[in-house]
Amino acid sequence: MARYTGKCMQKYGVIGLIIAATLVVLTSNVWAQTPFNFVGGVKLTNGNWSGVNSEPDNEAFYGEGGGLGISAGYQKDKWVGALSLSLAGYNFDGTGPDRIPLDEYMGLDFKKAGASEFDLAFGYRVWPRLYPIFGFKRFGLVWEDPDITQELAGYSVGIAGNYPISKRFLLFGSVASESMNINIKVDGEAEDIGDARGVAIELGTAYYFSNRTLLQISLEGHSLENQYRNQKNQTHSISTITIGLQRRFGK
Repeated sequence: MARYTGKCMQKYGVIGLIIAATLVVLTSNVWAQTPFNFVGGVKLTNGNWSGVNSEPDNEAFYGEGGGLGISAGYQKDKWVGALSLSLAGYNFDGTGPDRIPLDEYMGLDFKKAGASEFDLAFGYRVWPRLYPIFGFKRFGLVWEDPDITQELAGYSVGIAGNYPISKRFLLFGSVASESMNINIKVDGEAEDIGDARGVAIELGTAYYFSNRTLLQISLEGHSLENQYRNQKNQTHSISTITIGLQRRFGK
């Protein structure tokens, strides 16, 4: 997996189709509890990625994997901004997502792929426990043989909320709609090949070790459908568990 994760780092800006809801939503939920200036943290992810390729075969695929990520954020009054980057590797059972619309590469048996995710999001606390969020997202999937990258870039809009159950425990959740454009790059040449639409849901809890340090655990579910210019489509379902550690700086 390290081999493919390293490939993603070299291709940063490629960004990968990886997991469901965004860590940005997770951290912004928790941040709303106390005043601060900056926050930074790390996370680990583990999950599965399944779906169905396009006609005529309608072949199902399934893979498991995980990775790591970093995040940073800033809060001022009711406004919250956050940045997140994740890198991961997936092992597929027999086959994986077809490299649509490159027919000459479809149906090839491959076992591994690298993936990454970039998120930039903003939120505003309209209500004490509920608030809308808006974000820019970039995903990507990287194959090494042949050298192909699929990029998805666009925006997400949703709503997030939190509820404290004690002085140290906090529950949080979010739901968001995603809309992205799909590009595929082969040997450095990019082509616009379609659009992607999806829904992301997240539920989790945070534990405060102190006022500045907290542990987060979340379950994320993501459903995505890719519609390509050549009339083919592809569905993706990604389920992930994320464990993150956050540290606050400032006030």
